[in-house]
Amino acid sequence: MSRNLALAIAAFYCALALTLGAFAAHALKSHLSVEALNWIETAVFYQFVHALAILCLSQGKQQTVDKLLAVSIMLFAAGVFCFSGSLYLMAFGVSGLGIMTPIGGILMLAGWLTILYHSFSLAFKQKTN
Repeated sequence: MSRNLALAIAAFYCALALTLGAFAAHALKSHLSVEALNWIETAVFYQFVHALAILCLSQGKQQTVDKLLAVSIMLFAAGVFCFSGSLYLMAFGVSGLGIMTPIGGILMLAGWLTILYHSFSLAFKQKTN
């Protein structure tokens, strides 16, 4: 995965989170239930956190991202799509997507565990050399 693609994904998710969060806080506040607004707030938070993680992973000197870090980026992107996307849609009245939220959470967790594995493998590789 190119660093530019990772950067584009991060920028898109940050811009979308900012837009949806501001839209909900200002234009939709009087039209949505407290529960729906909480879903949007949760979706925006997790979207921002993982977009910033993608942004961090996109930085470096090489043109491409390390393979395991690219897997983490893809897991984060898919996780945000499922987790935050399902919460946004549920907040706007779309039903039947509740299963997508925990699937997205599992994908995001898998992204963090992939980074953990990658970090330990590099640490042990350096220690043995």
